[in-house]
Amino acid sequence: MSSVDLYGIHLSPPTRSVNLLLKTLNVESKLIEVDVLGGGTRTPEFLAMNPQHTVPVLKHGDFPIRN
Repeated sequence: MSSVDLYGIHLSPPTRSVNLLLKTLNVESKLIEVDVLGGGTRTPEFLAMNPQHTVPVLKHGDFPIRN
């Protein structure tokens, strides 16, 4: 399986839970820090992935998986 991108913030419990699950399942992933407090979830690029502007978001290729 190819790598997935995990968009979130390290301090977020849901992001940490997803990251822990990915590590447990030995799925290669890259954590992409989102500046939640600075409006990072309200950018047009992020809203295209998740219109609810929440983290975490997993992205595999062009396919986003959101909560």
